[in-house]
Amino acid sequence: MRSLPARAGGPCTHLRTTANVRGAGAGGSGHARAARVGHNGSMTVPGLAPRGGLGGIVAVWVSAAVIAIAIGVIAPPDWRAAWMPVDLAFCVVLAFIIQLVYGHAEGFIRRVAASVLGALVVMGLIGLGLGLASLFSA
Repeated sequence: MRSLPARAGGPCTHLRTTANVRGAGAGGSGHARAARVGHNGSMTVPGLAPRGGLGGIVAVWVSAAVIAIAIGVIAPPDWRAAWMPVDLAFCVVLAFIIQLVYGHAEGFIRRVAASVLGALVVMGLIGLGLGLASLFSA
């Protein structure tokens, strides 16, 4: 009889088969038959799919837009440019807080960077609009 060896270090135990040698056994049938099926070990359950981080990123963008519009409405035209970096600093802190509360380490830097970069773009577009509005209103 011949047995196929199990693969060493593999993730599972392979099915071992034995073949009857011609002329051996009852009638020398020559058919292969399964000797036994090995146990693969415990089945692991994958972790729950992480929540999408897009909500936290968009929340920072929205807060940047709301604060930039508030700066444009409340602050005098000479002080608008001075208050925009304060808004960006608030958005950086807010992005860190939201992503830390999110509690998922994988992709943390990417989500914070996307939050802050998006806030910078949103604030830049609103600042451009405020600058053009003040230019044409004078």
